[in-house]
Formats: sequence, C-alpha cells, structure tokens
Amino acid sequence: MSAAVTVPGLTAATLTATVQTRAEQTIATAATARALDIVLSVTGTTTAGTTVTIPLGFLVTGAASCVVPAAAPTPRPRPGSPRTVDPPPVAPPSP
Repeated sequence: MSAAVTVPGLTAATLTATVQTRAEQTIATAATARALDIVLSVTGTTTAGTTVTIPLGFLVTGAASCVVPAAAPTPRPRPGSPRTVDPPPVAPPSP
C-alpha cells in the first residue's frame, strides 16, 4: 500500500506500508503468533536529485504468546501439617 505524502526537503514522497501475515514461531517450551506485521517507510527524492528511503518503524497487530512450564511445581507442605512422605530409614550404626 502506498500514498503520496508531503515531506519537507523531498519531492514526490511516498509513504509505503508493507503488510505480512501469519508470522509464527514455535519451540519446545513456548510459542508466539502475530496476525499482521506492518512495516512503514517514506521514499522520495531530495532537492539534489538523490532518492532516499527512510524507515519509519513497524506495527504489530493481534499478537499472542504462551510458555509451557518445564515441570509442574513441587507442592510444599504448610507449616504444622503432617508430612505426606516418610523419611528414608536410618542405617544402624556399624560395629
């Protein structure tokens, strides 16, 4: 998408929006997805006759991410609650 714009110092300037869809990344413990990536730039000719492109940045719309924990957390007993796991047996003293 392009549109003519007025930029001081440039003639025939154009604002350009480049749209990319479905940027996805998945790894073992996380995933991300974006609906739209929009890159903005202005292109024009200087008064000296040089063509320039000025990157303006980008917009991301409709992003989501999630992380899967490596393992379920180990529950800790509350103070004063009975133990749920018996301690290991103690070996008798050696003679």
